[in-house]
Amino acid sequence: MERGKPLFVEKPLVISRDEMQSVVAAYDQQITAGNKPFVMVGFNRRFAPATLAIRKLFADRREPMVLHLRVNAGFLPSEHWTQQPSQGGRIVGEFCHFLDWARFVAGSAIRTVHATATPDGGRYHGDNFAVTATFADGSIGNFLYLANGDKSVSKEYYEVFSGGAVARLDDFRTLELTSNGKTRRVNCRGDKGHRRELELTLDAVRAGASAPIPFDEILEVTEATFCVQDSINLGLPMEVR
Repeated sequence: MERGKPLFVEKPLVISRDEMQSVVAAYDQQITAGNKPFVMVGFNRRFAPATLAIRKLFADRREPMVLHLRVNAGFLPSEHWTQQPSQGGRIVGEFCHFLDWARFVAGSAIRTVHATATPDGGRYHGDNFAVTATFADGSIGNFLYLANGDKSVSKEYYEVFSGGAVARLDDFRTLELTSNGKTRRVNCRGDKGHRRELELTLDAVRAGASAPIPFDEILEVTEATFCVQDSINLGLPMEVR
């Protein structure tokens, strides 16, 4: 970024607040120099066709929504690369995906997070945890990230409720959209948005346009992820600044 090059980082953007500040400093330096820095992070799920269909269902909502995300992530041993501090661990390294999905669907800033992890005697490395997030528009997100389940159960299950409508998404394979007593079922074929994410990123780079995800949202989700860790460690709700 200091050389004026577009930046794409597969999630997470950084693994510490110090690293985040260095990215922000480089970004601001480019702005001050009159340049247009490009920073994109691989939060692909917001680009999935199913995600966009859910956004469309609730596009005209006049009230907050309630989102429920259950992630059957599965057990990983301590020597696995995702468990290493140098990779951010599973909260910073993977859970960021799900916070970003909820942030995008709600279309509202994350204000607070309150997280609790089960005691596990070192076996699960804090990988079983629950998070409640609040959003600026009054929406609520409920997240369950679990390493103590059976892998034969689908990895991801999402529910969204608002204004008398319900969306249910099972592992990005089947989507049910219910309103006015009728349910429409969609086969999503496991598309989690990777291809569309990269298409939009490359198109934006070629056109000299802004990144598909606003930089302030990337920072917000990243900070919220750190707040989840802080909340588990401190046993307190944390404000996302």
